[in-house]
Amino acid sequence: MKTIHQSARVALVILLTVCGCSPTSGPRTPTKTTTAMPVTLDIGSYTGGLPACLLVTDATGRVVTRAGGERCAQRFSPCSTFKIPNSLIGLETGVLTDATTVIPWDQDRYPQQAWWPPAWIDRVHDLRSAFANSFVPFYRALALRIGREAMERHLKRFGYGNQAIGAGLDSFWLDGTLQISAEEQVRFLRDFHLGRLGVSVRSTAIVREILVHERSGEYVLRAKTGTGGGEEGRQAIGWIVGTVEHGTAVHFYAFNVSAPTTAGIERQWRFGVLRAMLSKLGLWPRIEKADNSGILHGS
Repeated sequence: MKTIHQSARVALVILLTVCGCSPTSGPRTPTKTTTAMPVTLDIGSYTGGLPACLLVTDATGRVVTRAGGERCAQRFSPCSTFKIPNSLIGLETGVLTDATTVIPWDQDRYPQQAWWPPAWIDRVHDLRSAFANSFVPFYRALALRIGREAMERHLKRFGYGNQAIGAGLDSFWLDGTLQISAEEQVRFLRDFHLGRLGVSVRSTAIVREILVHERSGEYVLRAKTGTGGGEEGRQAIGWIVGTVEHGTAVHFYAFNVSAPTTAGIERQWRFGVLRAMLSKLGLWPRIEKADNSGILHGS
């Protein structure tokens, strides 16, 4: 008789489980799926028809959107987005102590150019200000102090693009020698965030801190821009790469766009386009309007 009662109890548990509930709990909360299909974005409607790519993934590598198709696999010069690994390598090799480390501007080696913005020459730059203002002479001098052997070793460890340095140790990320795709940028950023690059927690934390571009409520946008080309018949390329965070959710993105000259893809314009696309994906506060400057305002 005892065996019959036990069998009946087991059968009841199985029946309740199949029906989607438990004898010791209330209704189950639906489980979130991680197999959602990528969101389709008409990126040309955001860039005015300019060729562009936006790749966004979550921390597992799931693709949220891959706008621009095969362009996301196409390699370009990283331009100043290389300041992310350059900063990291500088910290790892001890050339940089922390975000307050100063590298004096060598005016003989890197004389002032007419196009330089005032923010490049109106102050003495430490790592934090050189990163925020994208001060190229600081990072060219940093690369020379790091040295070829250490630079090559870290680029290989990071799997950073084509890992090519060529003859110009202080210019390879600017002159087209080093090339990287949006796919590779996102992979590098995810490995960086998840501690897979073989660098210290301290170095990672310092670079993550200087990467913060803006905060909007509970949202944090970490970003590095890069621009190059646009002269002697070369197409200009503009980048923004980084992470967008909300609570514990982290997403990794790489956005690039091409134009005949850099005048059509200025930094301010790129950030407006990026915010609008991230907002459409639900990863940034809702965009309400755009003013004539190209800055998009959100709620």
